[in-house]
Amino acid sequence: MDIEYKVRRQELMEMLHKKYESLILSRKDVSRELGISTASLDRLKKNGVGPLYKKKNTNGSNGPVQYAIDAVVDFIITEDIKQNRR
Repeated sequence: MDIEYKVRRQELMEMLHKKYESLILSRKDVSRELGISTASLDRLKKNGVGPLYKKKNTNGSNGPVQYAIDAVVDFIITEDIKQNRR
């Protein structure tokens, strides 16, 4: 990782942590930060190309999905890098 990446990652981590006061984000929070609908976020998840996520411990298979801030930040930075290469 280069220094610019590390600095950008740290800035985003701090900003999101301060904004949400948590290290875990909901689908709604993540979709807001990515500027997409929750349906689009679900599509990314289904296709295996969105931020890494975990299902909250529930008895059923349709439990709430949670995103760690670091996974969201890594996804944002990766997408920014892809956009800059085009």
